[in-house]
Amino acid sequence: MFEQAEQEFEESKTKFYSLIIGESENKGGIEDFDSNWVYDTRNPHSILTLVKNLNDL
Repeated sequence: MFEQAEQEFEESKTKFYSLIIGESENKGGIEDFDSNWVYDTRNPHSILTLVKNLNDL
């Protein structure tokens, strides 16, 4: 079932993004996303990096 869904998504050019809010990434499963962004609330420059990544879309 997953393989069929994956094929349909590839054919439709659908992309998947993850946004992690916090100080650490959950390494499990994030490799399935096309892009992964981290917003670390303790880092004052994190929002600038996030905005840059969004603008690059």
